[in-house]
Amino acid sequence: TTVAEDCWDAIIPPLSIQPFVENAFQHGLNAKHNGGTFYLEVSKLGNKIKIVISDNGVGMSTITKSQLLALKKSDFSNTDSFPLINTIKILNHYFEDDFSWDVKSYEDQGTTIDIIIPYWPKESGVVRNG
Repeated sequence: TTVAEDCWDAIIPPLSIQPFVENAFQHGLNAKHNGGTFYLEVSKLGNKIKIVISDNGVGMSTITKSQLLALKKSDFSNTDSFPLINTIKILNHYFEDDFSWDVKSYEDQGTTIDIIIPYWPKESGVVRNG
C-alpha cells in the first residue's frame, strides 16, 4: 500500500474504497488457490487524486465485467445488488463530472480498478459536502 504524502489531507468519502478492497480479497484473491497479491496506491495528479486498487487474483467474469462497464454508458444497471456498482453510483453522484474510473480485468491474471476524484483538502478539520 502506498499513499503519497500530498494526499494525506485529501477528502475521500468514508468507506468509498472499502467495497473495492473487499471485492479484491473476497472474489479475486480468496478464489485463487495459491494466494496472491493486493495493491493499493493513492497519488496526486495535479488537482486530482488517483486511487488504484489491484490484485493478481482470478479476475472478473465476463458478465461481471460487462455489468460494471455498462455504467460508463448509463447510470442504470440490472444488478443493483453488486456493491461495486453501487459504490460507483455513489461516487459519481458525489463528485459528478469530476469523477472517473476504469476497470481492467483478465481471467487468471487479476483486476485493477482506477478511480480519479478531485483533490479536496480538509480545511481546518471541516469536511466539504460535494
